[in-house]
Amino acid sequence: HSQSQSREKNADIEEVEKFIKTVKLSGNENIIIACSHLPLIPVKQPNGKYLLKIADGAIFQQLYNSVSKEFKGAKWVGISELPDNANPEEVEEVEKMLNQMSCFPVYLETSVKEKFFSYYEKVLFPFFN
Repeated sequence: HSQSQSREKNADIEEVEKFIKTVKLSGNENIIIACSHLPLIPVKQPNGKYLLKIADGAIFQQLYNSVSKEFKGAKWVGISELPDNANPEEVEEVEKMLNQMSCFPVYLETSVKEKFFSYYEKVLFPFFN
């Protein structure tokens, strides 16, 4: 990454932190964060079991940590990355792990996912950025 991209990411993180600090809640609200993909990703280990790790990128790490700390009831909804050939037991295992971390996965077939991300990158992201 160039220094320019690093400065942009730091500015994004600062904006997220500033926004989170301005939100005043009574504690009874349900916050649902809809995102293109979940901040936690399942990683299959050599023993066949899955572990969750925070998605790469400082903005995801900061956003997940800040939101989870400030808003205990926050729920994340987004695309989860599982191999297309994951069996039903693996999907159930990963869903349980994600749900325990207040993440609720949406699974898309590869062809649909490719179209979604193409639309996201070409239309949605530039529009809201």
